[in-house]
Amino acid sequence: AAGAPTKAAGGLCGWRRSAAELLREAAAEADKLASFYRPIDAADEEADLAGAGASQRKCRPLSLDDYYRRLRAFQPGWWFAKPVGVSPIECARRGWAGAGRDLVACECCGAELAVQREGHIWLVNGKPVEGQPGEAALLDGHSPFCPWRCHDVALTDPAKMSEREIEEATDRRLERLRSSLEHVPVLSDGEAAEAEGREADACEALTRAGWEYAGLGGSAPQRLELLRCFFCLRTVSVQSFSHCLAPKEPARSEDGEPMAKARRVEAKPPQDGLWTPRSGFPTQGGSAGEGDGASSAEGASSSKSSIVAMDPHALHRFYCPMYSRAEEDLSPLAARVIEARAEGAERRRHWGARQATATQEAVASASSAEAEADAAVARAKELLAGLYAILPPAST
Repeated sequence: AAGAPTKAAGGLCGWRRSAAELLREAAAEADKLASFYRPIDAADEEADLAGAGASQRKCRPLSLDDYYRRLRAFQPGWWFAKPVGVSPIECARRGWAGAGRDLVACECCGAELAVQREGHIWLVNGKPVEGQPGEAALLDGHSPFCPWRCHDVALTDPAKMSEREIEEATDRRLERLRSSLEHVPVLSDGEAAEAEGREADACEALTRAGWEYAGLGGSAPQRLELLRCFFCLRTVSVQSFSHCLAPKEPARSEDGEPMAKARRVEAKPPQDGLWTPRSGFPTQGGSAGEGDGASSAEGASSSKSSIVAMDPHALHRFYCPMYSRAEEDLSPLAARVIEARAEGAERRRHWGARQATATQEAVASASSAEAEADAAVARAKELLAGLYAILPPAST
């Protein structure tokens, strides 16, 4: 009986230590992962796959590593032509990972969810649903006590992103593109596609459309430079399109504007043997592409006389929040990215103008002070000369 309190106290202390360890672990994960944009490198992918078993039973809404690992689990053909409400992005945000054909699984509670279509009827785990399956199906598919029923990866929800987060993420992607790409694709939107080789803003346009640098593929001498959407993970090669040498970043004035237009450079045709993604828009000097893609080896002679341009918005997956077809308006998120960039550029211009004005005022103030000092010195010399003229000479 005498030892009972000691045992209870020891148990309580042990419980406190365990809770403190859990809190430290949660804080460390939040500090490491709570950021809207983190570049996805091949090393990260290997580390994610190696650590998949260790975190298999955890619900970590702040972990973008876990989120991208679940998103990568959707293999081609497994989750085909599903409604946007149960797209791979929405599934991964709510704890589901691709597990097979028309099947996803929760890595936390172990539940499985099968979504299929028979005629005009959608079936969820064999039961027909009214309309198209969406968020309710993803939530109800978890077990009753699964934490994913009341959590999601909010860091990837466009509606919850501030303009500052969007601008900062875009700046990071742009910096990485400019420092890594040796070639840039000819783009079909805006001035980048008006004439061959006008690629002064190619990296800026790619960044605004959601693309990031994804490393190198293939082997020398036919090395490929890869671009990837940071939302849907669609990956394309720069060399699949007409491409140019990446221009050096143009010199900019104090307000952030380019000092001069970039020079024209000759565009190279797509690399032979590569599959060229097509989005249905007409190629410059050619007809509209048919299907989802074509081999650049087909019609290599025609590629020399026409430009195979990349549409940076239409080449996303259809469920990507950055996706929009050439004849449609931009998606809400794509429009927000452009607006955030424009507002950021305007702020930088105002800041540059204020800095220039402050510098001019400081120079003018210094010049005025110097003029006043010179005038004071001249006045003092005049006074001394007058005194010398009035006062008698000193006796020897």
